[in-house]
Amino acid sequence: MANFPLKHLLLRSLVSVGVAIATAFVVALAVTIVDLYLVGHGYPSINREVLLWPGGGVSLSPAGILLLLCSFGAGGATWFFMRRPSGSAAAPPRSAPDRQPAGRKRARPPEGGSQ
Repeated sequence: MANFPLKHLLLRSLVSVGVAIATAFVVALAVTIVDLYLVGHGYPSINREVLLWPGGGVSLSPAGILLLLCSFGAGGATWFFMRRPSGSAAAPPRSAPDRQPAGRKRARPPEGGSQ
């Protein structure tokens, strides 16, 4: 299995990107609901730009900053927690030892044969 690290890297990347996109959708819905509530009660919108950089084409609102932070955070956490466990990738899985449940003893064969 020489290509296992490549497969794991691809799977890890796809899952991380998927989680980041799903998080973006959920946060976008939550921000929309909160913004509708705030604007409906006379407060300023959280979609108004507060971070402007016209030369770079950047204009971010508090809602956009929250969306980016949550998406990158969820994707990064997924990437981190999907790392390979320590040890060799080709190591065989450990088998459970053959044990009797606590308090039970194995039955002994009768001594001296049949009587």
